[in-house]
Amino acid sequence: MLSFKVYRDLTALIASVEGVTAAAEERVAASEIELRVAATLAIADRLEAIVETRFVGLRRHLGWLLYRHREGRPDLADGDITDLRKHDLPDVMEAIETWSARLLDPGLEAVVGELWNNQQYDAAVRAGFVYVEERMRSLAGVEPNEGVVGRKLVHRLLPINGEMPGEWTDRGLLGHLTDNEKSGARELLSGALVLFRNATAHRQVAYTREEADDVLHLVSLSLRLLAKYDSHVTTDGEGHKETSSATPSA
Repeated sequence: MLSFKVYRDLTALIASVEGVTAAAEERVAASEIELRVAATLAIADRLEAIVETRFVGLRRHLGWLLYRHREGRPDLADGDITDLRKHDLPDVMEAIETWSARLLDPGLEAVVGELWNNQQYDAAVRAGFVYVEERMRSLAGVEPNEGVVGRKLVHRLLPINGEMPGEWTDRGLLGHLTDNEKSGARELLSGALVLFRNATAHRQVAYTREEADDVLHLVSLSLRLLAKYDSHVTTDGEGHKETSSATPSA
């Protein structure tokens, strides 16, 4: 899954590479190729900075394509044109997909990945929130057959009137949470389930790719909060919550 900015830049990069290769096939002047290559590399620079991966093949073949036009032998760049289209752009897309997957909770990625690839965005959002609820049931010691979902499930895990001392690690997201921030985490989890989980459970929402991407990152954020809570809380054999004395991992 791609963030909006990365997806936009990837689309621009694909169009820019196609513009360069089409111009090269038309044997335009080297000066025009130089401008097009510079514009393409500027887009590649932005993407590389975000995904922390250098597009070596893309840069190499753009460089050779420009070199051949400058020396007046554009025909020798035909192989570079082929490599750019058939190998370099697919490699860039794979690198970005790999980066994008790392933004999500690994378990969430496993649950929604196939649905996302099949463009079943409603189903991916639904499966993501089911996964969140399963995580909360495990933490709260709630059995699936109890039928506790949504806001009720959040309140079973994080009671409104209950104190939560020591149940949130100071490590990771936001560090130490104040009491108000803990309440805010509860409200965020509850609101996400009531708004997005309930909608997909009862009707077809017809999410666009970009909308589903935003919602699934909210799901992933919810899982980060649960992991922050989970680091101190375990359940005993009877499903009751216990506070762990173990030092939380980073």
